[in-house]
Amino acid sequence: MKKKSILRRGLLVFLLFGITANINAQNSEDGAEPSEKSKKEIRKSRPTYIRTGGGIGYGQFRDFATSPLFYDGLVNRTNIGYLRKDNFRELDYGFIFDSGNSFTTTYRNDYLSNDSYKEASFSRLDLHFGQLFGVDRLSILGLNTKIGYKLSASGNLRTNQSLSNNGIGAEGFVNLFGALKLTKDFSREKTVQKKLLFIPYKLKAKKRDVSAQFNIGVVNGNFRNGFAYQNNAPSTNKWNIGDLLFSGHEFHVFDGYRFNFDLAYTRYLKNNNAIKFAYRWDALSTGDNFGKFQQSQHSLEVSMHFNTK
Repeated sequence: MKKKSILRRGLLVFLLFGITANINAQNSEDGAEPSEKSKKEIRKSRPTYIRTGGGIGYGQFRDFATSPLFYDGLVNRTNIGYLRKDNFRELDYGFIFDSGNSFTTTYRNDYLSNDSYKEASFSRLDLHFGQLFGVDRLSILGLNTKIGYKLSASGNLRTNQSLSNNGIGAEGFVNLFGALKLTKDFSREKTVQKKLLFIPYKLKAKKRDVSAQFNIGVVNGNFRNGFAYQNNAPSTNKWNIGDLLFSGHEFHVFDGYRFNFDLAYTRYLKNNNAIKFAYRWDALSTGDNFGKFQQSQHSLEVSMHFNTK
């Protein structure tokens, strides 16, 4: 059964890249992108941005290898990256760093409790690279539709000193997503004169859009400890990184699931820069075993996009 599952998921990966390549070819044939000569001109003129921003989120995780308790709390986020996009193609890569403290529900409901095992610090670094390709045939109702992929490599570091030799938890995740993005342009191309009862007012020209992107994990891998792991560095006197963080870890592929969803409003400024307000949701789980790890996070972000051209 496990071999059949791996074969099915391998077929999904093959189909994902096949569909992406086919979309790119169809766009060239159908006129979604102009001739080869003008393609080079378009690549040079395609808007390019350096993205920097941050936000706040609410995250939750559970590590069955330690306990079945849910830990949740507020998370600070930093988001830095590179973006190059137009209606035909989009390239996005960068990193996201999250950090914060998490608490069990019991601790939040009992302010007199001093049980420190109910508090844990949490940090995550996520590196990502993605490409999207415009699909004219799916761009209906005024929507710009893009399909593509996203690669993500992320790592968690969790500490809870009172858990002694279970006090440090670390895991890594590698994911290949299939991606779908829908964008609606709400720009006002020129100033409009209006009246509210007898009071005149102006609506100035604005360039803006709303977008939604769905990412579904097709290949999901994790580097994770086994059930009932222990950090025995204090007793063995081995203080190297491997023994501290990765003792008993194993790599699994086609294991578990991961989903992302982004909803964003982007306002383009007169100086060709942009400001973006976004809501992001991320959820993942390793495979169905005794020591599985589960995590989810909701985030609100504000970022500035600085045009480099």
